Amino acid sequence: MKDALRAPLAVLLLLAAATRLPLLGLNEAEYTDGILQLIQFEYPTGIWPPLYTALCWPFGQLVGPLWSGRLVSALASILCVIPLYQLAKRHFGPEAALWAGALYILAPAAIRWAPRVMTEATFSLFFWWSIERMDAALRAPDRAAASHAFAGAALLGALSFLTRHQGVLLTPLLGGLAIALWRRGHLSFPAVAAFGAFALNPLWTAFSGTIHGEQFADRAGGGWQQSLYVLVANAEPFLLLSPFYLTLPVAAVVLYGLLRRGLDEAPLLVAATAFIGVEILALQGLFSAFQERYLLPWYGLLFLFGGAGMAEALAKLEAARRPFAARVLAGLVVGASIIVSAVVLLGTRQTFGDLRRGTDLAVELTGGGGRIFTNEFYRQRGDSLIAATKVEFFARGREVRYLGPEFFDGREALRPGDVLVLSDRFFPESVMPELERRYLLEFAGAEEAAVLPYFTEIMKRPGVEQNPAAWIFRYEWQRFLTTVYVVRGARR
Repeated sequence: MKDALRAPLAVLLLLAAATRLPLLGLNEAEYTDGILQLIQFEYPTGIWPPLYTALCWPFGQLVGPLWSGRLVSALASILCVIPLYQLAKRHFGPEAALWAGALYILAPAAIRWAPRVMTEATFSLFFWWSIERMDAALRAPDRAAASHAFAGAALLGALSFLTRHQGVLLTPLLGGLAIALWRRGHLSFPAVAAFGAFALNPLWTAFSGTIHGEQFADRAGGGWQQSLYVLVANAEPFLLLSPFYLTLPVAAVVLYGLLRRGLDEAPLLVAATAFIGVEILALQGLFSAFQERYLLPWYGLLFLFGGAGMAEALAKLEAARRPFAARVLAGLVVGASIIVSAVVLLGTRQTFGDLRRGTDLAVELTGGGGRIFTNEFYRQRGDSLIAATKVEFFARGREVRYLGPEFFDGREALRPGDVLVLSDRFFPESVMPELERRYLLEFAGAEEAAVLPYFTEIMKRPGVEQNPAAWIFRYEWQRFLTTVYVVRGARR
């Protein structure tokens, strides 16, 4: 520990790189959300802001779109160490900062999304860095330093908003800080202009045609009683399961650091962390999407107190001449994070892998460019249909279409040589007899994927996906099957 303190931030960044870059090729496929964000400039959906897509674009020219998304996520996850380290060091000292960084680096909720084509790491980077700059502005000794830090906080907040709409959660903190600095006479015109850039984001969202408002209304609507039920039914288990997602030893040192040092040494940081936690629990509770990834921006702030707790506990044990107890504590905290991270990473690496391997087989079967059809479905609202996303992405430019109802009611027909990629995640088994009644199908192969939903994950068991009840089945392997058929003709 003492050797690491000579260059602590460099050590943490190297550790973050060593635990993230080797994972870039771990996962067999990606989630639909991630694929849609990679291609949203070509196929706009109106769901996500554009920054993650824009960051991936230049890397995509070098390594392709899939690896560009993974690389951006991994690099952002590595850089997340910097604002967390700076915050912990400023409030609790260098040893606490070193431990806070280590807890984040090894955290299952963080490392799980580091190599994924998702916005979790990128959003968290801008979100935490904006908070770090707000903290610096509040503690700045003069007008110039305060304005400079506040301008950085506002611009980083704008970047977080342009990555995910949850960046709006920073609005009360930035607004309150702006008022406090204005009263001190520490707010310059450039800082006000930077805050204006952040404030324009909600207007951009309103005029950009995003469907998030519709999704939110669909999931949380139905009157105040229904909204209250949805909120409590999701927010309460989010809160109760957070020690599980953090790992129990880490949750214990977070609580210890919060009580022993946080309340006395960093009351405003405690208040900001609690406020952000309430915001996230309320927003995601109402959004009714039970996934631990939405809590990562809050968890990162909790690691600050975890670092303080570890530094405090180890110092007390060393002062009491109990080095073995100190080693046991460190081993429990680090070991729990490593073990749970390994379980989560290895248990989810095959997610949608069956669909990707089935698509690879379909590409081989179509040879010179035949048509591929799939039952992969994402969402439909009115005439707007999002389907066949992953199959089309992994089919490398081949023609891919959604196998919709028009192929069952006679409006359209499959042709000999067409290849079907059918996942049991999307198709009810009752549909297969209708396909076989209309067409001569030749079985070409089947691909399986096994997923352990230790953290929230896609589920084969009905009725529990994105639902707190899924936690009960965290040790039950979810097995998915993608079957590939070649159409040989129509039945007469």
